[in-house]
Amino acid sequence: MSATGGAIECPRCGEVNQEGTIECARCGQSLLSGDELKARRARVEEWKREAERESVDYTTTANLLLDRFSGIPASKTKYFGTISNHRKRIGLGCVALATLVLVLLVVTTGR
Repeated sequence: MSATGGAIECPRCGEVNQEGTIECARCGQSLLSGDELKARRARVEEWKREAERESVDYTTTANLLLDRFSGIPASKTKYFGTISNHRKRIGLGCVALATLVLVLLVVTTGR
């Protein structure tokens, strides 16, 4: 692989690819060295583990809170399994905002 003005030449077919390209546009040959490829795979795996960990933590917390606020027993919560995480966040945000408004009203009116 030779770099000429930011371009990378494919070792297999000789196609000149743009700088930062991971695979050859013509033949699909990897343009990364062994160390670069290992580092990239390690970063991708780390991102996957982090995303999975955040997703599991959030989903578990959201489901527990929804079960608690809805009063529906755990055996009847099949409906909440189909709600996306985004909608769960919106729902929990609305519950939190309503609780905050209620607390502020109670504090300001002195009741």
